[in-house]
Amino acid sequence: GIARDDTWAWTVGGKIYLSTTGTTGNTITQTAPIGAADIVQILGVATHADRIFFKPELVNVEIA
Repeated sequence: GIARDDTWAWTVGGKIYLSTTGTTGNTITQTAPIGAADIVQILGVATHADRIFFKPELVNVEIA
């Protein structure tokens, strides 16, 4: 589905990832995790600066 938040400023067409920092204000990001033992979870794609198409991938990748 589509999620919207007028405070977002996504790059249209960019993937949305689950954040590894787990902040209280924003736990999604367009920066893919790169740390050892981090899990890469794609949550969707930005369709507009303030909207994402939410469609989580079923495959997770752990960075070695």
